[in-house]
Amino acid sequence: MVKVPGSVEPWRCRGIEELVVGGSDPTWSKEDRVKYKVAIHAFLWAIWCNRNAVRFQGKVKTAPILGSEVLVTSSLWLKTRSKIHI
Repeated sequence: MVKVPGSVEPWRCRGIEELVVGGSDPTWSKEDRVKYKVAIHAFLWAIWCNRNAVRFQGKVKTAPILGSEVLVTSSLWLKTRSKIHI
C-alpha cells in the first residue's frame, strides 16, 4: 500500500492539477514521489475506466472495487517500472 508522506491530504485537493502537483514536494524521497504519482495516475485511470464502463456497458462498480483496482494497478505499474529501470 502506498502511504502518503508528509502533510499532503489528497481528499482536500480542489482539482486534478493540485492533486498531481501534490507529489512534487522536494522533502520527499524520490521513491515516495514516484509512488505518490503512480497511485494518483492509477486512481485517475480507474475513474476513467469506470466512467467508460458505465457509459458504454451500463456497468457500475462500487468504491471498494475501484479502490482494489487502484491498488492492483499501482502495484503492477511500480513492479513494471522497477523491471525496466526508468
